[in-house]
Parts: sequence; structure tokens; C-alpha cells
Amino acid sequence: DRNLEFLKINENKLKITLRAEELEEWGIVAEDLDCADLRSRAFLRKLLRCAEGEVGFVTERFRTLIQLYVSRDGGCEIFVSRIEPPDSEEGDGASHNERISVEPVSASSLAFRFERIEWLLAVCRRLRQLGFSGESHAYLGPDGSYYLCLEDLPPMCADAYAFIYEYGHGESPDATHSLLRECGRLICPSRAVEQLGIL
Repeated sequence: DRNLEFLKINENKLKITLRAEELEEWGIVAEDLDCADLRSRAFLRKLLRCAEGEVGFVTERFRTLIQLYVSRDGGCEIFVSRIEPPDSEEGDGASHNERISVEPVSASSLAFRFERIEWLLAVCRRLRQLGFSGESHAYLGPDGSYYLCLEDLPPMCADAYAFIYEYGHGESPDATHSLLRECGRLICPSRAVEQLGIL
């Protein structure tokens, strides 16, 4: 446990860095982490317990989304998001391991949802300042939220995108693209970061 690296980004967002040798000790392959697999679930429960002890990041009774950025060396960076507050009306409720969703994140595309357009614009400004040069699209979704899809990502480490979670929620790129193509309204069809980042 001493080798695990925990970074509490904010009250609802945690980053865990795992090296390839740590995953190997558990017999875990980052790309294969899946809540349907008992070994994966045990591994994720261990990580969440360690996070609570190390940095006070509590996930018990929260619905939790885990997003994986697989490193080239076989390790990974894991971002843990608490996406619902504790539900005090459920009694004992579901145990947190039954409320975990694992979302492997493609290294070439990301998608984010924002509740306010100001947050979308703020993210575009910061990405522009970071020199983001990939393709990007902005949409108004059918739920009234704003979406930013990033493609052809340049070789920036996952840390470079971590700040976005302070403004919005990570979404599945494939599912988001499908939803928005059918039901969304394009705000910026191309180079959204560059165009919205100057506003």
C-alpha cells in the first residue's frame, strides 16, 4: 500500500497512480478491469479503502465512477468520481462495490458534460492556454447540458486533463458521440477549444 499514490483533486474527485509492477502483483491487467470480475472488484475495493485511510476520500454509499487511463508502460492512472451524494433513505443500501462503474478511457478521445456554458468556456480557455492541438467539438445536449468532445489527443499526460473534472463530468466518448449525433445540437463543429477558448 505504501507504493500507491493518491491525489485528492477535490471533495468528489480522486486520482490514483499505479505502476505496472503493482498491477502485476495483483495479477491485474489495466485494460481488463471490470466490476463483473471478482478479482477486479476486490482490487477496486482495496484501492477505495486505502484512499479513505490515506487521504480521507470516502466512497461508501456513494455511486462511484472509475475512469482508467492506461499508461504505455502497463501501469495506469485511475480517476475516481463520487457522482451521487450518500443516500440516507436506502437504509443499509447497496454496498459501494455494487455501485461502482468502471469506464476505460481511450487514449485518443475524451468527452465531458457541463451543466453551465460558463464552465465549458472556462475549460476551453485553459485547454487553449495549455496548447491543446487536437480536434474538438462542442454540443448542446438534449438534457440541456453542454458537451465537449476531444479527439486526436496530443501526447499530454492524463494530469493535463484532470482539471476538467473540477468543472464537469467525464462521459463515455462512444456513447456521448452516439447520443449527440442523434439528439444534440452542434455549437462548434470543429476546433471548439480554439474558437471557444478566446471567449
